[in-house]
Amino acid sequence: MDEKAFQRILKQVASNQQPIDFCMPTPLTSELTTYLEFYHLDFEEASFHLGTVDTNGKKIMVQMHAPPDPDGTVLLLHGYFDHAGHLQHAIRYLLHQQKRVVVYDLEGHGLSGGEKLSTKRFDNYGITLQSVIDDMQHQIKGPFYAIGHSTGGAILINYLLKQPHHPFHKVVVVAPLIRSSYWKLSVAGYYFLKPFMNGIGRKYRKNSSDANYIQFVRKDPLQYNTIPFEWLHALMEWNKSMKHAEISSERLFVLQGNIDQTVDWRYNLSFLQKKFPKGEFVLIDQGKHHLFNEVGAIRREVFRQIQQIISKK
Repeated sequence: MDEKAFQRILKQVASNQQPIDFCMPTPLTSELTTYLEFYHLDFEEASFHLGTVDTNGKKIMVQMHAPPDPDGTVLLLHGYFDHAGHLQHAIRYLLHQQKRVVVYDLEGHGLSGGEKLSTKRFDNYGITLQSVIDDMQHQIKGPFYAIGHSTGGAILINYLLKQPHHPFHKVVVVAPLIRSSYWKLSVAGYYFLKPFMNGIGRKYRKNSSDANYIQFVRKDPLQYNTIPFEWLHALMEWNKSMKHAEISSERLFVLQGNIDQTVDWRYNLSFLQKKFPKGEFVLIDQGKHHLFNEVGAIRREVFRQIQQIISKK
């Protein structure tokens, strides 16, 4: 299938106006089947649900994959640039663990509405998260767990620091974003270039040891090549506000690759250890940033750690 034809299919799938129904599976159209097959989200023996949550003036696309007899639900959040289609390995693993998996495309990402790759305030991500949680709790019984990668992890961290009462038994953040690599250079570039530009060109980094995944990212039609300065400003303002956040008694679980060059992981772990003194921190040896899409041995270790965390009392 040529690129233009697939773009039309993506546009058709994104035009879905039905609110997410976590109880009734979504009938599979030819367009939806093509989308699921392309992103390897066509899991056998799992029901598929697709719909929207309208929040903060935007239409957010939500999906759920559910095994026949689930014993819990995981809300899974992706990172910046990504979307549900980058979580196929994590979803498959969690389905094998008999968990429903709820995932939504962040605003400006994937099939969701909003300005591409941008938000005016990081709190907007929290508003969307709360809306999805509310719908999920209304329709599904617990227990509930939350796992967030990179920016998805930052969204969960922000949520925990501002919402002391939440429905999750365990919260896991994987390679969480607090500061990106070359943070000071990024901030300086923002102030220097903002008067002349609206954003900065994206550099495709080798953030996984899996060459097939790197190739997939470059060919993914739902990728975008410019980082808006609006988003970078929102991240900078969020960083400032997080410094003043109260210390949390939450038992946050953090998984971090020790050769990650996308986030400033040493600073980030130090920051999180201060904000979450009861947290548990695990370094993944030879892990780069995209731990859910690493080579097999590293990915299996990540999922083994997640299973141990979820099964802890």
